[in-house]
Amino acid sequence: MDKHTAIKKAGGVTALSRLLGISRSAIYMWDGYVPEARLWQLRALKPEWFVV
Repeated sequence: MDKHTAIKKAGGVTALSRLLGISRSAIYMWDGYVPEARLWQLRALKPEWFVV
């Protein structure tokens, strides 16, 4: 999942950072895509985001 899609689904950078328990600046450092470890965390927390 690309970074911008995750931010949009969460409702913003602040909401995504709170969901993942990380700082907003950590999200800004992602290179276009959600890192694999965070992607697994999102799959556990928000499985509906991954329904095809």
